[in-house]
Amino acid sequence: METQSNGKRRGGSLAIPLLLIAVGALLLLDNLGVVSIDWSSIWKFWPVILIAIGIEIVLGRRVSVGAILLLVAVFIIGGLALSWSALGGTGDRTAEHITWPLDGIERAELVLDVGIAELALASQSDMSELLTADLDLAPGYDVNDEFKSSGDVARGRIASEADFAPLPQIFGRKTSEWDVQLNEQVRWTLDVGSGVGDVRLDLSEVRVSVLTLDTGIGSADVTMPRQGAVRATIDGGVGDITVAIPPGAQARVKVDQGIGDLNMGRRFEQHGDYFETEGFSSAESFILLEIDIGVGRITVR
Repeated sequence: METQSNGKRRGGSLAIPLLLIAVGALLLLDNLGVVSIDWSSIWKFWPVILIAIGIEIVLGRRVSVGAILLLVAVFIIGGLALSWSALGGTGDRTAEHITWPLDGIERAELVLDVGIAELALASQSDMSELLTADLDLAPGYDVNDEFKSSGDVARGRIASEADFAPLPQIFGRKTSEWDVQLNEQVRWTLDVGSGVGDVRLDLSEVRVSVLTLDTGIGSADVTMPRQGAVRATIDGGVGDITVAIPPGAQARVKVDQGIGDLNMGRRFEQHGDYFETEGFSSAESFILLEIDIGVGRITVR
């Protein structure tokens, strides 16, 4: 049997090998300490895969100089985007210190919109202020601080703002860091939103009536209040959620989960769609908690 050949060699895919080379180079640079990569943001460049494969389809998957040049151009554009990501919002990190006066406030509503940042929120027992916030802001980021009070009620909002059109920031320490402290003597309503970044809320000594936590990408670690009637909702996109119920506190938990494991502590018994501690039905102080997550592990202990 004779095999005929037209003299042309049909090449394989170029997109996948080049992508593997690019990812391997990034991993090598990261391991050598040349760059520090925020892998929670790099996923946003996945459309480059579709672009590269599409170019190969248009060119008939022929290994030619034109195909190679076009694919190289795609990766040059991607590299420029990564460089802009590294340099986006050029300049130094800035620090902001926010203080809200107590002035007889007994109830407060707080909205935190942290955007791309790591958030740590806790309380102090001897605070003379209503709230303090120390913000270490990545280059190109600012905050909008709004506060007003009437009588013994206060309402305020702290929101992240970017002074440029930011691409995902991948190289270096580009994430902002928020440290927020609350007065323990005030009854709080908290509404916390996070786009990308880990969230840690220590509310063990905070008098919280309502808690709403909405996270995009990143883990959430929440310690619930020891006392009081609390209604809490936690919505997560991608990332693990850990909730600690203080010893002696009674709780009812409802979970709506996509992909991931569910670990409920031994204190909880399942009753239909809910998990309850033994003394929940007769408790005057209790926690009503609903958790909704797309992808990630849920741990309630």
